[in-house]
Amino acid sequence: MNKITGIIILDGPDATGKTTLQNFFVEKYKAVPIHLTWNKDLAPRMFEYQTEEMIKAIQLSEKNLVIVDRHWISERIYGNVLRGGSPWPVMGRMMDRVWRKHAAVYIITLPVPNELGFQAAIKRHKDNIDAKHPYTDEQFYKLLKGYS
Repeated sequence: MNKITGIIILDGPDATGKTTLQNFFVEKYKAVPIHLTWNKDLAPRMFEYQTEEMIKAIQLSEKNLVIVDRHWISERIYGNVLRGGSPWPVMGRMMDRVWRKHAAVYIITLPVPNELGFQAAIKRHKDNIDAKHPYTDEQFYKLLKGYS
């Protein structure tokens, strides 16, 4: 079997299966995982951080399948809901053009787009809540709607 190369970007709200899907690709295809995050230390240089990781993913993808867990879409949606907007309004346009040039594939993970699906996602989020990302139910609901 020939080695699979390329870039897959997984994005979507918390608790919708991104990490599970990333783990599948790592196990099945020996993909290289890159997980992007947000924290207060990274916040002032989020644009540079995401650009550096994008360049790293592109370089690695020449010989590997690379799975990027989150990217500019998360910054835009989470920034709007939790921080009053992203300070880099054109970041997504620039990064999307670069990703497309390198034939990256986006997979957006979402719950079933109805009230029952959203409530199930909120429950999964509560069951797996990360102390670094303590969103209220209302904020998480807005994040879900932001991706829909």
